[in-house]
Amino acid sequence: MPPPRDETTTPPALRLPALGLLVALMMYLGACYHHALSETMPAWSYLGQWSMFTMRETWHTDLGAIVEVGGKQSYADLEALFPSRWDSGPRYVRGPFRSNPQRVATLAQAVCRRSRPYPARVIIGEYRWRAKVGVAPDVGRDKAESRVLLDFDCDDEVRLPGGVRL
Repeated sequence: MPPPRDETTTPPALRLPALGLLVALMMYLGACYHHALSETMPAWSYLGQWSMFTMRETWHTDLGAIVEVGGKQSYADLEALFPSRWDSGPRYVRGPFRSNPQRVATLAQAVCRRSRPYPARVIIGEYRWRAKVGVAPDVGRDKAESRVLLDFDCDDEVRLPGGVRL
């Protein structure tokens, strides 16, 4: 009696082409990774340039917060207010977070609630400076471009999806 056939696996006629496709994809992504840190990337590496693959960053970005208490402004230490347990740094610095106004407003309200004394206003700003290959990330920070992402009144309340409140 022959062994039962497993119908969930790849049919025998497609196994070799599927393996070839997998090897070709691995070679392509390996070549894209090889060129990722070069100054110019070849045109054929377009699909390998998705941000999910390792690519050279052209900018360093950081967020800062200014709190206003009694008419005086001072910088809030975001790393002290929101300690990070990740080697890659705080998640609020990432692009998808910074580009979402709802998330930035939630961060501003959290800064209001965690700061002592309680501030009247929080200004969240973005600082960007050019990245250079082989140089520490803080080099060039003195030439950072800044822009205000949000000027938040601490008396306002941020409504989160689903009626959740902070």
